[in-house]
Amino acid sequence: MTADQIAARTGARQHGLLTLGQARAAGLSYRQVRSRVAAGRLTPVRPRVFRFAGTRPSWEAEVLAAVLSADCRAVASHATAAALLGLQRVESCGRLEVTVQRPDQPRGLGGVLVHRTASLDPADVRSVRGVPCTSAARTVVDLAARLDLDPLRSLVDDVLFDELATRDEVHRRAVALARGRGGIEVVADVTRPGAEEAFRSWLEREAARVLAEAGVPPPRWNLPVEDHHGKIGVVDAQWPEARLVVELDGLRFHRTEQQRRADRARDRRLGLAGYLVLRFTWSDVRARPAMVAAQVREGLAR
Repeated sequence: MTADQIAARTGARQHGLLTLGQARAAGLSYRQVRSRVAAGRLTPVRPRVFRFAGTRPSWEAEVLAAVLSADCRAVASHATAAALLGLQRVESCGRLEVTVQRPDQPRGLGGVLVHRTASLDPADVRSVRGVPCTSAARTVVDLAARLDLDPLRSLVDDVLFDELATRDEVHRRAVALARGRGGIEVVADVTRPGAEEAFRSWLEREAARVLAEAGVPPPRWNLPVEDHHGKIGVVDAQWPEARLVVELDGLRFHRTEQQRRADRARDRRLGLAGYLVLRFTWSDVRARPAMVAAQVREGLAR
């Protein structure tokens, strides 16, 4: 196999990207790399990083180019890692973000925010669509100081619900990396052993707080309900003895017309099975908590 073939095989695994070090390892000299750039076969995209001609640019390739240019031990992190992991609640800071291990201090990375860390445990790193990035647990820890209380709890809930990390994994990384980091006590608290595991979202956690403060008897969270046809589904909250169900319409799972049709169909089955269904939105819970508690209390007193 020729040096060009070895280099091309490396690029095929990296969104069409090749570092200068990888080109040299494949057997290409500096002069040969320059000649391929001059011929248009390689295009410089970052310091010491090239893209093969004919490769379609993508956001993942842009992130990987920043990672490769930063250092062989660098990973995408913070909001960039959150985007790779599919965590939609985290806003970008306007730049790609990567983390490198000290004492590395890469230069020439325009448009990239470089974070430096004393340690990056192998458990804190994973590959997503071919891009090295921080794990979900480490990403939560890194973003904790940046987020307010509610968004941070929501981020933890999303990570757990999407099964990107277990409760124990997030808790262990929060405890291990707590020194000098803001917001970590919140992450450690909501994931500690014995913490409530029934909630699937921040909205459910907030609704539980609203009901408890109003003196409403606690419901059972996220349990299945059946009728004579079989399983209707898992409802958010229910008081089985009172045949009362509360559904919470968060922005994440109730935004499309198809989802709303499914909600209405399930409500009809619950009604025919003898359940009173009360459905509340995110704004109901946040802006009208007294109304939510009063209507649940009225439903229980039927």
